[in-house]
Formats: sequence, structure tokens, C-alpha cells
Amino acid sequence: MQGADRPRGSPVPGNVMTDQKIRVLVVDDHPFFRTGIVQWLNQQSDLKCIGEAGNIAQARKAIDELKPDVVLLDLHLPDGDGLDLCSELCQERPGTRILCLTHRDENTFAHRALRNGARGYVMKSEATETVHAGIRAVMKGDTFVSRQVAARGLHNWFRSGLATPIGKLRIGTQVSTIGGVRNRSVEREIAQTAEYGNLRN
Repeated sequence: MQGADRPRGSPVPGNVMTDQKIRVLVVDDHPFFRTGIVQWLNQQSDLKCIGEAGNIAQARKAIDELKPDVVLLDLHLPDGDGLDLCSELCQERPGTRILCLTHRDENTFAHRALRNGARGYVMKSEATETVHAGIRAVMKGDTFVSRQVAARGLHNWFRSGLATPIGKLRIGTQVSTIGGVRNRSVEREIAQTAEYGNLRN
């Protein structure tokens, strides 16, 4: 595939884009997965992939040169921990929004990512619609988690102070103002989060 042969950390050719599109950098150490997500991003009307990286060093270089709006970040990288990169970018480039897209489903990774500055956390097993919703949400300044992550006790993170949501908290593909989710199971989860995190508008 063409994407697998490109140098990592380089701009990605794509369709003719407009300035209104969300500019996304993909950071993942699997070339086959990167190629797939790059192609998918460039098929969306409001997104464009401006580059890709296979490790933390390449990600830093690409972020400095390309200045993406959103970084899709896998936490498991060959030259370091994506959690550390989250923390660094939060300090050095607070305007760069990080959406973790990873196979790590343990609660500890999700709450550490949010605590370290990530704006969202989505499992790779989620539907592409969820990833799309996550990108749009973090671009607006909100905190986004997939339903799989929310189902693992999200309110406990906020109650314990391990993570602090930014803006509105959005769950899965349903845009949800705190306390206003249509799905009843998620609504109970968010109600507890709102109570413990004091997030009501």
C-alpha cells in the first residue's frame, strides 16, 4: 500500500482540502493501521490527515513542523510511552488536542491519559463513527470518551480526582451535556460523574 512506503513523520498526499477541515496527525507504530486510518480520514468531508508518525521522535518533529489541530495517538510506541508525550504536549503546545486511539482498555491507562492532558480516549475496536465524533468533540474543546471506556467506571476517576474533564463531557457517538444523555445506562454514569465532578453548567 502506498502509505506503508512513505517516510514516517512526513506530510500525506490527499484530496483537495479546505481550511475548514480539521487537520489530523496520526501517530501509530503499525504501518498497515496508519495507512487505513489515513485513507479513512481523507474520505471525511470535515477531516484531513496532514501527516503520520511511527514513534515519539517522529511525532514531535511532525507536530513542530505541521502544527496539527488534533493528534490521534497510540499509547504503545517503540521509543517511549505515549502518556509521557501527552504530558509534554500539554505543557509545550496546549492548543494541540490529543485523542488517544489505542488497544489498551484498562482503566488505569484511560484515566492517566486524561490526567496527562489528552482530551479524549477511544478504543481501536470502536466504530469509525465514534472516532469521528471524538475528533470533532476534542476540536471543540470538550472531553470525549468512548462508551467502552465510560462503562468501566468513569465517574470513579473524576470522584477520585484522577482525571478532570474539559468543557462538556461527550460519551460515544451521542453528544451529551452533563445529565442530558438519552441512553439510560450512560445517563446514570454521567449523573454520577456530574455529582462527583461538579460539572453541571
